[in-house]
Amino acid sequence: MLRAAYIVILGATVSISMYFRHKAWRVAGAIPRRAEPRPLILARIVFGLPLWAAVLLYAIQPRWMGWAEVGLPAWLRWTGAAVGGATVPFLYWVLRSLGTNISETILTKERQTLVTHGPYRWIRHPLYSGACVGLAALSLIAANWFMGLMTVFAMGMLPLMVRREEEHLRARFGFHYEEYVARTGRFVPRLLGPRVPETHGANDA
Repeated sequence: MLRAAYIVILGATVSISMYFRHKAWRVAGAIPRRAEPRPLILARIVFGLPLWAAVLLYAIQPRWMGWAEVGLPAWLRWTGAAVGGATVPFLYWVLRSLGTNISETILTKERQTLVTHGPYRWIRHPLYSGACVGLAALSLIAANWFMGLMTVFAMGMLPLMVRREEEHLRARFGFHYEEYVARTGRFVPRLLGPRVPETHGANDA
């Protein structure tokens, strides 16, 4: 049952992502990964590829990842299933809100618009937040320490990647983006109210 839940959550997530990304590609095109800075490309390879390989290998045949299995109580694994299931409609909401702004890179598209509705009303990078929660949930379902460790590493890389992404957004949208930053949180909603925006001057990859 737990493996079935894992496959359903992963399959739904990938299907929703590919559907919206394909629509965005057809309308607004795509920016090739090679256009990103080389250190970021290297980081994606070092952390992203092993993580997604582990996720897919467990879905295909759990015993292939048996070397990294840990003993977790059933209630904790089912909690992961519940949380993972909740990320599926959240992902749909995020990608639908992004529309044609969906990109595979931190760079902005030629016809990029500043998305401030849906979950972006409160969070600047809900796609990254949802992905991290979803991957952590899959790690719990699989009771796999390697998957969990790589998720932690990916989460640690996010602030560096997002900082570069927000530099491009500031360059593109100027003071409008500064105002947006002032009233939103980066990965979770801002709790202390808006800050004073700086005077100089999609959101997700």
